[in-house]
Amino acid sequence: MYQSFSERIAGNPGSYMAGPDSREQLYRKYRPRLVVFCRNMTGCAIEEAEDLAQDVLEKAFARHREYNSRWAYSTWLFSIARNRCIDVHRRRDRRSDANFPIPGGHADDVLTIVPHGGPGPEEQVLQVELQDFVRQYIESLGGSDRAIAFLHWYEDMKYADIGKVLAMPVGTVKYRVFRIKDGLRHAMEEYHGR
Repeated sequence: MYQSFSERIAGNPGSYMAGPDSREQLYRKYRPRLVVFCRNMTGCAIEEAEDLAQDVLEKAFARHREYNSRWAYSTWLFSIARNRCIDVHRRRDRRSDANFPIPGGHADDVLTIVPHGGPGPEEQVLQVELQDFVRQYIESLGGSDRAIAFLHWYEDMKYADIGKVLAMPVGTVKYRVFRIKDGLRHAMEEYHGR
């Protein structure tokens, strides 16, 4: 069954330009994800990432007629975000594979009080250590591998969609995901002294 642009992006029938509700739904659904993606890709402050996400959404609204409904809206939107982040890199005269920090908390931010029956303090500490280890590993990756990791695990995108967003063949995406997983496995074995 064919779905119109607004049905695909908002999940509701109706016209894209019918009113602010469609835009508001898009902002609520995609803005937080775009902020994280832009911050991850550029290493910028949260305020700049919020501005970039806003720019991406405005560009998507302005260019909505270019959207091809054969693909997921998120694929098209993250492609726009990727291109906008590349523009930021060019403007800053940086290499695209520079190391950029992945936003995220520290161990102190993760521990919470859990109700009876949840993980105890020891399990929480182990979970925090694992999260920090994985975060550090991903931060050590080059920019494009970091983007692949973000889109694959955080956005849960399919290989084909990641390939479209990052303009690379699906086989390359699959190989790099395999290489990232394998590298993480080796790093964890080395960390645990195996």
